[in-house]
Amino acid sequence: MSKSPLPAAASQRPPGSLPQHRVWLTGGLALVLVGFFIWEVTVEGGRTPLDFNRNFRTATFYQVGAIYRPAIQEGQWWRLLTGSFVHANLLHLLLNGLMLLALGWRLERYLSAWRVGLIYLLTGLGAAVISFGFTLHNRDFSVGASGAIFGLGGALLGYSLRHRAVLLRQALLLSGVLGANLIVVAAVPGVDQLSHLTGLAGGLLFGFIGAAPNPPANARFPNRPLLLLSVGWLFIFGILFGFFLNSSPTA
Repeated sequence: MSKSPLPAAASQRPPGSLPQHRVWLTGGLALVLVGFFIWEVTVEGGRTPLDFNRNFRTATFYQVGAIYRPAIQEGQWWRLLTGSFVHANLLHLLLNGLMLLALGWRLERYLSAWRVGLIYLLTGLGAAVISFGFTLHNRDFSVGASGAIFGLGGALLGYSLRHRAVLLRQALLLSGVLGANLIVVAAVPGVDQLSHLTGLAGGLLFGFIGAAPNPPANARFPNRPLLLLSVGWLFIFGILFGFFLNSSPTA
């Protein structure tokens, strides 16, 4: 008995439907944040980690990989990535962790784990470069996943706008939530809004342009827009980092 292949249309999702990928990376990223926090607690010692109003010591930030301009200028470029996993205190971790789970879970359902991981790392890296170039003084440390989390929020917003026929209500709600968040944190001393805006703008690009809407199952290069955008993002921020690396710190 011969078997005939299914028609091409049967291998594709119905028109208007959205992908439903298995979610696992978001929880994994949250566990990594917790792991970094446990490392901070181990280095710090004492009762500071249980106090929402007290940050870890600068020596702790330095040891666990916070963004620190003099260290980066000495060649510790990896801090641009690890800084997105370090947090100032327990409240900082809880707030960012909740936002990560709320945004990342839904975005990963749409885009899959590897795309979410790529967006998290690239927007976090872009936010770190901007923070390094425009807001860090010689003695400042920069910590927190908020630049990357705004990147996930921007990507979810961009994806919702791309699929506005189905997700318009979600796009409007998310716009309000992200806008309110930016307004609230603007009143908090020491918060780096430039890194938040960088992550948000990058996420919008990745979500709207980089995420192809329902690519055909037999498409040869369904991820080409996302990969080209990623290469362009790295190129632009690589040039900016090289410029900032040789410039004087912000006064």
